[in-house]
Amino acid sequence: MSKIANVRTVLLSSPYADEENPEIKNHFAPGTHKSCGMVQITLEDGTTGLGEGYLGVFAPRVFEAIVNLVKPSLIGRPVNDLSARVMDLCRVCDYWSRQGAARHVISACEIAMVDARARQLGVPAYVLFGGKRVEAIEVYGSGGDSDTPKNMQEEIDLLKSMDVRLFKIRASRHDIRRTAWTL
Repeated sequence: MSKIANVRTVLLSSPYADEENPEIKNHFAPGTHKSCGMVQITLEDGTTGLGEGYLGVFAPRVFEAIVNLVKPSLIGRPVNDLSARVMDLCRVCDYWSRQGAARHVISACEIAMVDARARQLGVPAYVLFGGKRVEAIEVYGSGGDSDTPKNMQEEIDLLKSMDVRLFKIRASRHDIRRTAWTL
């Protein structure tokens, strides 16, 4: 039975898009770097696993603080019982949050534990969940923040050039024009 020896946050950051990108103009300060928040789980034998939490994109230091909050609930605990470890995380967070930021961190920790356990066993992660059910899944492009039909078409053309047929756009009921352009 392998136990969790360490839990740490890995924050990555890089320049993101150009200043005229609608996502940058509408949601980020000028000169913004896009972040990625990850959790690294290390097992006693040195095996590591990584899991990403979307909160790390927008609030990396909040992500890091919550990882540090839940870390003691995982150290020294066996990784082979993933459900029990997720419940340990929920016990720490559920009193103050059953959604949002807490769930991003819980998810990242769970992904990292699955990754570490699968690596330790030398099997693909899906084996831990009962095996492969399909041969392939179709990927999708995530974007659709374009502010003009021309820019939206450029996004669609880029995905098409990579043989990506599905496209998730960021349109809301208050901004139906974006949906109309795309359709």
